[in-house]
Amino acid sequence: MIGETDKAVALFLELLEESEDNPRLRDLIRQKLLALYITNQDADGALKQIESIVGTHPDNPQANFLLATVAYEKNDLPKAITYFRKTIELKPDYEQAYYSLAGALINSGNDAEAIELLKTTREKWPDSFVAQYYSGIVFSRAQRHEEALKHFKFAEQIASNNAPGRLDFNFYFQMGAQLERNGLYEEAAKSFKRCLDLKQDHAQALNYLGYMWADLGIHLEEARKLIQKAVDLEPMNPAFLDSLAWVLYRLDQPNLALTYMEEAMKHQEEPDATLFDHLGDIHFAIGNQEEAMKAWRRSFEIEANPKVQKKLDGEAPIPAKPTT
Repeated sequence: MIGETDKAVALFLELLEESEDNPRLRDLIRQKLLALYITNQDADGALKQIESIVGTHPDNPQANFLLATVAYEKNDLPKAITYFRKTIELKPDYEQAYYSLAGALINSGNDAEAIELLKTTREKWPDSFVAQYYSGIVFSRAQRHEEALKHFKFAEQIASNNAPGRLDFNFYFQMGAQLERNGLYEEAAKSFKRCLDLKQDHAQALNYLGYMWADLGIHLEEARKLIQKAVDLEPMNPAFLDSLAWVLYRLDQPNLALTYMEEAMKHQEEPDATLFDHLGDIHFAIGNQEEAMKAWRRSFEIEANPKVQKKLDGEAPIPAKPTT
């Protein structure tokens, strides 16, 4: 009570050793220890106590949920998934367990299982914002963009009626990205702007909106300003540097674009087909045809893209200055 939690933990651990013949006292001590470990942000200590509680009370849904939650926070996704599932088996109406399990499945790459789980979740709680939002996330990851957008829009409708605070900058970024992937560019721009109204330094939204406009060949000066802000926030981000190079290329400044493109290439963790494609276009605009062909060939090796194949076959890339 006076804040000396380390001493308290040591005393409780001594008491735990001395209470082997008193199960009720052991449970009480474990609960005290768990609370202290959580206070101290000691995930390993907390996990050990929860595992002991679950070992003694395997049919306690709350204990299983706590064990899964701590495992999730430690990024032990297989254990988290196992115990979230156990929680649902023990208590099928434990709503939060469904969302937590869905999150663990998504983060572990089990998209197909997450889709099936979320279908069940939406059937049980049809007006759940979280179920619709997670469904949008997982359908987007599965490249099922029309279905993803449907769920994001349903989530927005639910939150607008019941909990507008859920419509934060993260939501509008995700919504904007999904609108863009469905070709709804004006709506996407509005969503990204709402994200930026809520969080002006959201680097991904600044970059996404700027790159979208650059790729469409519209609002190029404004796009450049947005992307520059993103680069200022994350100066070694290869995607942002690539976006800045691309908007400069579209503004018919290929020499300056090449400077940023070469910087982007330095910072990519793995070879990226889009970056090499853009590098080829920029070299072509400058007149470095040999370098352009070399970059396009590398892009095609990474990802067989028919648009890149046309460039390799002699078809010129899109002009720096858009015709629209």
